[in-house]
Parts: sequence; structure tokens; C-alpha cells
Amino acid sequence: MQQGAVSHFRPCLLAYLISSWLALVLASPSFKFARDFDLNLEPGDSPSGAELGVAAANQGAKADEGLSPEQLLRRFKYEIRLSLPDPLEGYYELFREYVSSRLNSAGISRKIIHSTLPIALATSTTNKFSRVGRIVSPPGTSLTSYANLHLRYRKLLVYMNHWHGLTLRDCTVDLTKKHSLHVGLFKWIHEAVVPPQPGSTSMFPIVAGASVTWKDVGEFTDLQKELITYLSQERTHEEVVKTTLSLGRQYQAMNEGEKSVILFKMNYLQ
Repeated sequence: MQQGAVSHFRPCLLAYLISSWLALVLASPSFKFARDFDLNLEPGDSPSGAELGVAAANQGAKADEGLSPEQLLRRFKYEIRLSLPDPLEGYYELFREYVSSRLNSAGISRKIIHSTLPIALATSTTNKFSRVGRIVSPPGTSLTSYANLHLRYRKLLVYMNHWHGLTLRDCTVDLTKKHSLHVGLFKWIHEAVVPPQPGSTSMFPIVAGASVTWKDVGEFTDLQKELITYLSQERTHEEVVKTTLSLGRQYQAMNEGEKSVILFKMNYLQ
């Protein structure tokens, strides 16, 4: 993918691709992971469009019989080569672009470690009167590298995509609700990293002032705290499963009324 394609990626196109992709997936009798992606493709241009996966259920219906999405997620075998469907690959590329632009301006000296989270305010290399939020690795003395942040975030998206796809596959609500729930999940995760509203606290804040402390930074949301903690170190399969289900609980809790009832009926968490 060209860097320019990501830079000019329009939110409306992203939403359109997600909705069209999900309609194809949920109408398909089986689900598979895509092996290739191209954000410039219109829905339907790809010969494997109907096979783009929100769940790898290619073990067969009999193998899945009687198992919950959580049980199937625990059996999931992650491979770094697994692709995400085009729209989710787009979210991942936007994450890479945003994080790299923030981290490239962060120095490694004079770090101010957060009191409860693995994140620090590091001196900016471009402005000595600013500090930049950087996730740190245990025991809190080293900054987490770009490469590790990218790989860990992508891995979580693959797990979330797999689990949520299995959940939607077993859900009896109409396709429109499935669209709304799935798109809403990944948009919610993305906006925790890249806040849509000016003044919202970023996971990678830039704060003006040479003498700033964490008191000068807004509060992180529960989702941001979960993501910061997850991204700070390499996770085992069980730890990624735990984070996936935890995010599911948070997403469920933020829904109210009719939508909340739907989530309970979907048995997100067994």
C-alpha cells in the first residue's frame, strides 16, 4: 500500500468499505481470512470479496458445534501472516501513521513515569519545552519500540476480528444491527488511540511546558488504560484472549437500551 493512500483515506470511504464488506461476509456460508488487501479496491472488485473473514470458521460446522465464541477464541492459533479485511487493515495503517508521527518527536531522557500505568512523558526532540507520551516496557525504564507497538496492536485487532466475527455469526439479529455493532466496535477502539474531538486525551499526548507532570494531562478512559497496558509488553495467547474479552465487556457496558439487550442476547461473554 502506498503511504499517500493512507494519508488521503477518507472517513466516509472507510465507513462505506466496512459496511459493504460486512454485508458480504455475513451472507457467506463460511468465513475465511483474506490473504491480500487493497484499500483502493471498491467492494466487489476482489474475487475473494465474499470470503473476507470476520471469523475463521473453516474448521467446519461440526467442529464448532456446542462451542461458544469464547471457547473457539481460546482455540485460535495466531500467525503473523494472517491478514485483516481491507477496512480493518485501514484502521491498522492509520494507527501506524498516527503513532509514528507522535513517537518520532519523543526523546528518551528525563522520563516522567505515570503512577499507575506503563507510560511516560518524555522530552520532545523537536521542542525542548514539550513532552510526549510514550508507552514504556516493564520495569518502566525503556520506551516501547515502534515495531512492537505495531505488531501488538495488529495482533489484538486480529483476535478481536476473529472473536467478534464468531459472535456475529451466531447472532440472530438483523444484518443492519450486525453492521452497527461490528463497525462500532472497531471505530471505538480506533478513537481511543486517535481521539475524534479536540481536547480529548490521546493515548500519546503532547503537552506543552518543560515542567509539566501527569497532572497536566487529562484522565485516560478505561479503554485507553487497557490498551496502554496491553501494548507495553509481549503477551501470551491467554493474555490476548483476556484483553479481547475485557474490551468486549467494556463495549457491552457502554451500550444502553435496545442495543444493550441485543448484546446480552448475543452472549458476548459466556
